[in-house]
Amino acid sequence: MAQKALVLFGAAQIPLGIAIWAVENGWDTTIAANSTQMGKKINGITIKDAAEAKGIKAVTIEKAADVTPQTLNADAETALFISAGSPWIFNETILERFKHRVVNLHGTRLPKDRGGTLFSWQILTGQKTGMCLLHQMTAGIDDGPILTYEEFIYPAHCRLPKDYVEVYEQKNTEFIIGFVANYDGKLIPQIQPEYLSTYWPRLRADVHGWINWDWDFIEIERQICAFDEPYGGARCRFQNKMVIVRHAWGQSTDGYTHPFQHGLVYRNNGKWISVAAKGGELLICSVKDEEGNDMMPLIKPGDRLFTHPDDLMQTKKRVVKSAKGLAVQGEK
Repeated sequence: MAQKALVLFGAAQIPLGIAIWAVENGWDTTIAANSTQMGKKINGITIKDAAEAKGIKAVTIEKAADVTPQTLNADAETALFISAGSPWIFNETILERFKHRVVNLHGTRLPKDRGGTLFSWQILTGQKTGMCLLHQMTAGIDDGPILTYEEFIYPAHCRLPKDYVEVYEQKNTEFIIGFVANYDGKLIPQIQPEYLSTYWPRLRADVHGWINWDWDFIEIERQICAFDEPYGGARCRFQNKMVIVRHAWGQSTDGYTHPFQHGLVYRNNGKWISVAAKGGELLICSVKDEEGNDMMPLIKPGDRLFTHPDDLMQTKKRVVKSAKGLAVQGEK
């Protein structure tokens, strides 16, 4: 009997965890990604080195056009192909090479919530349910037939993207291992009902993280949380200098404030600043400049945090996946 073959597109915590399990359980296992992903470190070791140390084949491919069964030394008819954070966009030509048998991991309830930057959108909308879902990859965005799924609830401690990421990685690694362990060579799809679909585009902190001080305090708290670790942080201005804001809590204990007061700092106790906002106030524990310098000691009661209209116009731009990461649409 031929050895079972597994190819994982993407180099990150989830595919590495799956690959380690697969090798230990007799699968001929390959991780394929570009050099950027392969060079990322987990516990001080690059993913490529960590994979190869466990007997996993690590194949580095830069261009999507070069992703072929031959490059991967895999049989398109029998190997199991799973994309878990693939760095490439697979068009119809590439999918045909793999006989339309590439399975994709998605973290929301398809067809609802298609798109990317899942955890920021989850925080912005206040959604606490999580999803492990595998669907057949198509050239369309997240519209392939669903193969299997499992729901879960994010624990109460999940507040920042990094909290969601940790739970998501654990749940989905276990979920896909279960799928692989029970895989019998057949993919049985379920059609997505298109009338339920929604799509939310990818986000980038330096483009979309600007704080709108006209929002109420709960909306601003969610905005700050949504771009917190491991992302680049929400941002606004202090004395006309761009600052990065993290670790904020909203509450409404200090009474009514006029719209003109919104963004004004009215207390700095050395641990956090209290900032007036619509319907309440924000307790902000971290304000730093672009170089990472702590700005908190410089902020005095009566100072204002604000955002230029031009900054807010940035948030209306769209970013799209490119070979170099997330690029602003229409800009070179």
